[in-house]
Amino acid sequence: MVIYNNEIKSNISINPLTDRAFQYGDGLFESIKVIEKKIYHLDYHLERLQESMLILGFENPILEKNTIEIQIEQLLLLNKINDARVKIVVWRKDGGLYTPKNQNWNYLISTQELTQKNPIIEKIGLSKTRIPIGAFSNLKTINSLYYVLASKEKNDRYLDEIILLNTENKICEASSSNVFWVENGKHFTPSLDCGCIAGIGRKIFIEELLNDGIEVIEGSFEFSKLAHCEKIIFTNAIRRIAVQNVNWVL
Repeated sequence: MVIYNNEIKSNISINPLTDRAFQYGDGLFESIKVIEKKIYHLDYHLERLQESMLILGFENPILEKNTIEIQIEQLLLLNKINDARVKIVVWRKDGGLYTPKNQNWNYLISTQELTQKNPIIEKIGLSKTRIPIGAFSNLKTINSLYYVLASKEKNDRYLDEIILLNTENKICEASSSNVFWVENGKHFTPSLDCGCIAGIGRKIFIEELLNDGIEVIEGSFEFSKLAHCEKIIFTNAIRRIAVQNVNWVL
């Protein structure tokens, strides 16, 4: 079961010839962690989603927290799930070619059971894919081709994780995570100006470190900084994984 535009549906019918998500990737998404039916950081997810909708020119981009929370809880109950990856997708409604005929939008909430334990990360490589720096680089749009290609490369090379640089050859992020590293007790991470996703896991981790009095340095860094660090930490909305003994496959 899913929720589509405020209604519970067992399936939805979308016309691929007119649907703007299918035709143009004209939308955004959020992945939200639920453990034992507790929804994590919904405020941050909805704040980021609505700010991104404004940037893309969606009309009246308001998703009420109480409504979304109730709908997620309904889906968890209907789908008999306690631990879940909840996905919220918003996309502009049908109409127009590149130029949309209106700025109204659809939204879809779905749940997927979260059963996978944190993967073991040992072999890490450097991707051939480069992330461009632009107005939409920090947004979680439904056009994720850079990460699809990097993830395919990761599997083709039998790696556990892969690092992406930006088009200026500076560290950007990993295939599905923001990246931090530790050197001399300090935590480093690429700034948002480097083109990485403005991740919720990234935001939470920075807040936790600062609250603990740990210095966090955001900036633009050469790959050599990452290749010679003490520890690498991968963060996203679902998990956080620290790696100390990296086997670099370059």
